[in-house]
Amino acid sequence: MRNKPWMALIFLIAGASAIGLAVGRLDRTGISLTGPYVHRIDPVIGTVFSVHLWWYGLSYTLGFLNALMYLRRKRTELGFSMRSVYNLMLLLAVGVLLGGRLVEVVFYEWPFYRDHPLYVPAYWLARIFHS
Repeated sequence: MRNKPWMALIFLIAGASAIGLAVGRLDRTGISLTGPYVHRIDPVIGTVFSVHLWWYGLSYTLGFLNALMYLRRKRTELGFSMRSVYNLMLLLAVGVLLGGRLVEVVFYEWPFYRDHPLYVPAYWLARIFHS
């Protein structure tokens, strides 16, 4: 971190915030911050032509685009052709979505899916796409 003082500043601010939350300081409204933080952010960014745009969808899209840009930039160093980069991104996207669904079914909602195994492929019921 010697070459990146801005990163040290970010860690310092994050650490001070965490310490402030742990000690139980009061914020400007007088509400104690010792309990768990519950956000009231709407999971839907907006609606376009009756299609809801979700924050999770935006984060997945930005993550996949970031990975694609990185692989396109580094493809010569990695020895990939453009076709290999796109194939890898397709496999990455499918793997992330299927892996997220598998984790939800097995670890979070197993009692339900054990009784209703036909709903396992119903990805629209998944929490990985919205909160």
